[in-house]
Order: sequence, then C-alpha cells, then structure tokens
Amino acid sequence: MATLSVELAKASLCTINGRWQRHVPAVHAGTALAGRAAVGRWGAGDFVVLYLGRPEDSVVVEAYRHLIDPVVGEPRPCFPDPAQNVGHM
Repeated sequence: MATLSVELAKASLCTINGRWQRHVPAVHAGTALAGRAAVGRWGAGDFVVLYLGRPEDSVVVEAYRHLIDPVVGEPRPCFPDPAQNVGHM
C-alpha cells in the first residue's frame, strides 16, 4: 500500500487566492509559515503540512481546540492570555 505522501504527490496542483489565517502560539511565531511534519489529521509525519483557515471562525475554533478544550490524557490548560498569542498572519 502506498503512503499518503506518495498518493498526494500524484495529485494535480491548483491555485487558491484569498486571505487565509492561522492560529499560532507566540512561541512559534518565528516559524508560523514553515509548516510542520507531525502525526496528525492529515498525515503520519512523512510530509510537511501548513494548516490555514478561512473563514476567521474556523481559526477561532482551531485555537479553542488547542487552548481551551481538554484533550484525553492531557491536563486542561489555564485560560490563555491573548497577549501571548499571534493574531492574523
């Protein structure tokens, strides 16, 4: 069975225009647009993914999911200080 990255490499490219946003903790502000190769919703860590969102509400939901909503097996974080988070990119 081919890996997801091999299958994605076969896909044709397209261009999408518009304003996109991303929630990034301030500690990662310097590499906010570099993407990450991590195990997650879209892969097994074998290629770089850059999560962008549109409309703005989708970015807010993603921030909530990471900062407020508890994750099984992880302690609930304290409420974030808005000054510690990067806004629109």
